[in-house]
Amino acid sequence: MEKVPNKIVNMVKEYPAGIPVKKLAVFYSQTYHQNLMLSSLGFDSVVSLVASLDRDLVVEGELVFHKSHRHGKRARAGTPTKAATDSENMEVLGAIVDMVKQHSAGIPLKKLAIFYSQTYHKNLTLSSLGFESLASLVACLDKDLVLEGQLVFHKDHCHKSWAVDEAGARAGAGARAGARAGAGAGAGPGAVAHCKTSALVRGDPRAGYLARWLSLSGVVCFLTMFRSGVIDPGSSNL
Repeated sequence: MEKVPNKIVNMVKEYPAGIPVKKLAVFYSQTYHQNLMLSSLGFDSVVSLVASLDRDLVVEGELVFHKSHRHGKRARAGTPTKAATDSENMEVLGAIVDMVKQHSAGIPLKKLAIFYSQTYHKNLTLSSLGFESLASLVACLDKDLVLEGQLVFHKDHCHKSWAVDEAGARAGAGARAGARAGAGAGAGPGAVAHCKTSALVRGDPRAGYLARWLSLSGVVCFLTMFRSGVIDPGSSNL
């Protein structure tokens, strides 16, 4: 008769995507139609049971996996080499870049791991890649990815967006320049002279003094002509 620990190992091996640790007993009951009695096995929790099977099983986050799915041939070959680990990490990073490239509208940074899990049906484990946060992971991939606000974009999509924005800005600037040129062409010499004179008067602080001087000169001239009899007070032309 197959022993319970072997049954658990074989059962987990049938699930490449892993089994939630908290539901291991439920999966066992559904698979073998019998309860998983921890006390009869000498364990007080599922976690301690899985820990005793560390030769074949591994816990990552909230999931338990068979090592053959996590390490492939390396589990049978012994301790993984640094070169093998780096190669696997590069594959994961490349997969992230490819995934982001498929979403031209960007992926929320906080949901990057969820998108990865839904796309590749496996968890994105930051610690195994050597990162403490998703932000540091994206920063490492700055050759291909860019973070704008809370969204992660592939640079191919950003370049296209920038090109469209730049073309629109140039078109708008050209339209404004054309409007100014048309307005200048439609104005006659008198209008242009008037504008220049108005601008000169507005910009010259002496303009106010000039206006007052002209007004005073007119009054003095009127009084002089009145006294000399040039202007007749009873004239209807006054």
